[in-house]
Parts: sequence; structure tokens; C-alpha cells
Amino acid sequence: MGGTESAVVYLSTALARAGAKVTLLNNPEVEAVIDGVHLVPNDKIKPGLIDRCDALVVVSTAVGSRIRASFGNKVPLLLWCHLDADQPFIGGLREEKERQAWNAYVMVSQWQASKFVGHFGLDAERTHVIGNAVSPAFLDLAPTPAWFETGQAPSLFYASTPYRGLDMLLQCFPSIRAQIPDVRLKIHSSMGIYGVGLAADGFRYLYELARGLDGVDYIGPVSQPELALSLQSAAALAYPTSFEETSCITVMEAMAAGADVLTTNKGALPETLNGFGYMLNSDDLKNEFGTQNMLANTFIEMVVHSLTEARENPVEAGLKRKARMEFVRENYLWDRRAQQWMALVEQLSRKKHAASCR
Repeated sequence: MGGTESAVVYLSTALARAGAKVTLLNNPEVEAVIDGVHLVPNDKIKPGLIDRCDALVVVSTAVGSRIRASFGNKVPLLLWCHLDADQPFIGGLREEKERQAWNAYVMVSQWQASKFVGHFGLDAERTHVIGNAVSPAFLDLAPTPAWFETGQAPSLFYASTPYRGLDMLLQCFPSIRAQIPDVRLKIHSSMGIYGVGLAADGFRYLYELARGLDGVDYIGPVSQPELALSLQSAAALAYPTSFEETSCITVMEAMAAGADVLTTNKGALPETLNGFGYMLNSDDLKNEFGTQNMLANTFIEMVVHSLTEARENPVEAGLKRKARMEFVRENYLWDRRAQQWMALVEQLSRKKHAASCR
């Protein structure tokens, strides 16, 4: 699954564990209760279900005015947005009627929230930030010794969609390997997580390129438990992206696995990293020829430097690794996010009750 879909699953189950009654209306094939979450097909929605809810949360789609037209104003309506402001699914927020339909906007980073407030003129008081978290699979595995402690060869990985920097990474990797001859690269990427078959996947040329490069293991998408196991001893996430992330679960999960993060400062990546990892300043990469050559050369230098430093200073590298793993386990947990969501819904319910008593 993609990051947003995974977030919906993990938050729903965390809310259920916390005692909330959760109904997920994502049109499953059959009605069922899984991990405490009630899955309901569209044709099984019972009259009055929405009215009995304390909150109705819509994911990344600005259809609030349509929902209000069908269900009225009885239930607090929250837009949980994972997208950037230029995406068509949330373009309706340009309309005042649509903006007024929502009781709250929940964004996944401060960077995203600020951008939405400026771009659409959202009410800042109704705009809240509740971030993402890591897959439980990454927390279930016991930490293993780091590559620089065992003498193993360093292993880089890429585990995002292919259009967020895979092409740049594959161009850079031969130069990285020329300077760090034993380094390897694992790639978990394709458009298959969005239901796109290989024949229709426009990035299949990158997968073929990866298969032909020395030191590269093209694996493709795998389940979260398999991914956690694959990254358990990885040296670093290699992510030379020009994509503006609203949040980055891949970065969080890299840190959870103990891997370093080698990336740029685009979008919410600095916020997600919170001082960990290495970032190239995107403003420093611009010249009259564009950014690609500057990004490639400086990224190669960054990767070589970080791997060399870790190999030559394993004690310092081990302390940094321990710190980022502890940070994730204290801050990027779905159970913690569930508590934040429940507090927000309770706040909205109090406001609704106070308004009805006037």
C-alpha cells in the first residue's frame, strides 16, 4: 500500500485499541470487523450511521460541501489531508463554500499546514497538525548490530515511489560505488502499490536499468514486515529527491530501522528528520543550468562522506544511530497519534455542544 493508505489502516486500528468505535467506509468487498475496525461497503451503510458519529473524517478529498448537502451539520467534519496544495483532489478548497463546510483541517506537517493556509486562505485556528508514524513492523523487530560495528559492507536502500528520485539515484550509484567498492543498493519501488501493472508502469525502464547495474538489487514493493526485515541492517536511505514531501513515512521507517538518511531539504523533510540525517540545501543546488547536475555531484559526495565517516568513527556513528532509533520510538507511534486524534475530536464535540446550548 501507499503511505496514505497505510496511515489510514494503522490509525484506525490504533484508535480501536484506544477504545474508540471506528467505522471505515472505504467500500470493502464484504462487511467485517478486523482488528476492532468495522469495515462497511457502500451499499451496507445503515440510515443514521453518520448522525451517530462523533466525527466524520475524509481523507485527502475536498468534498465537504457535498457531504453537508447530504447529511447536514450534525456531525463535525474533518479533512485529513496528505497531499500538497497543487493536487486536484483538494482543489475545491478554493471555494468559500467548501472551506466553510469543514470543522477542522488536519495536516501531516507544519510545512504543509502553512502552505495550505497561505494557498487556500484556510482558517489557521481550524488547521491542526497531527503527523504520521511508522509501521508497527519496524518496531516489532529487535535492533541488530550496525554494519559499521560488524564489518559488513554498507547497504543503501530506496523505498519510495520511482518518481521521487530513483532516476537520480541510479545515475549517481556507479560513482558512489567507484569510491566505496563494497557498497550495495536495494530498491523497493514501483507503481504497483497503486495498482499499476508492470506493462503500464512508465518507470519500468528504471527497474531494468537497476537490474543491469553492478551492486544493485532491484526487489520491488514488498509487505511491511518484509520491508522492515530487508532494511534491518541497512546503512542508509539514499533519497536524492526534488519532490516536496508533505510528510515522509519512508524517512521515519529508515530511522526506526537504524539507517541514516541521505536526502535533500525539500518540503517537510527537515521537519520529519528533526535534526537527524544529512540534507542537501535545495537552494544551493541551483545554477544557470538547472539543478540536476549540482544535485547529482553533491549527493555523491554526501553519500561517500557519510559512509566513510561511519566506517572510520563507529562509536560516534553508533551513538547517532541509537539516538534516531529512540526518537522514532518516542515520537512516531500510531498509538500516540490516536490519542492526538481523540483529543481533537473531543475538543470539536465540546465546541458543538457549547454552540447548541446558546
